[in-house]
Amino acid sequence: DIITPAVAAPGGCLVCGDGKVVTSPDSIFAFPGHPAIPCGQLQENGLTGSIPLSQCKFLPGLILNCDCATGNLPNPATSVPLDPLNLELLEPPTNAPVESSTLAPVNPPTFSPVDPLSYAPILPATT
Repeated sequence: DIITPAVAAPGGCLVCGDGKVVTSPDSIFAFPGHPAIPCGQLQENGLTGSIPLSQCKFLPGLILNCDCATGNLPNPATSVPLDPLNLELLEPPTNAPVESSTLAPVNPPTFSPVDPLSYAPILPATT
């Protein structure tokens, strides 16, 4: 296999340094005051620009357990769901056609007399 040095997209960074990638993605990187994170996720955060570039340049000397080496970036996984029955790409559902001139029958509301001070119904007097 030919190894070409990894390159980050504009706005992103390589947490291992220029041309290097994480080779132990399941190793955990922990830095005081920050949550522990798998090295693979740290790399992904760098590539997507989630890590400020000013901080990214200090990481190569800190993430020794991520086993950085010259290499290619892993292929990104597809985020498009597949239909397990026929493996065609799923499309968002469409709204069913509804004729806008069809109105549901609606009875007008009936109001019973209500005492406006107590909101209690006014009952007819009994004899």
